[in-house]
Amino acid sequence: MKAGLTLEDLAARAGLTPHFIGSVELGQRDPSVSTVKALAGALGVRLGALLGEGPGLSPTGLEMARMFERVPEPLQTGILELLRISQRRDKR
Repeated sequence: MKAGLTLEDLAARAGLTPHFIGSVELGQRDPSVSTVKALAGALGVRLGALLGEGPGLSPTGLEMARMFERVPEPLQTGILELLRISQRRDKR
C-alpha cells in the first residue's frame, strides 16, 4: 500500500516510532489491534484495508474483517490471540 509518506511521517501521524513500524514491516513484531488502528488512521484507510480486505479476501474473510471492526478493542485483542494460537498449532 502506497500513501506517499516516509516512515518518519507515518510514525509521527500514528504516534509510533519509525523503528517500531519498520520491525512490523519486516515481520519482527506483531502489532496490537490499537497499533493497527493507529496506522489505519494515519494512512486514512479503514482497518480492513490493512487486514487484507479486498479482492483476495474470501466472502467469509471479508465478513470477519467487517465484524472484527465493530467488536470492542479488549475483545479484539483476545480474538486475535486465539487466531495466533490456532495458526501456531496448525504449523506443527
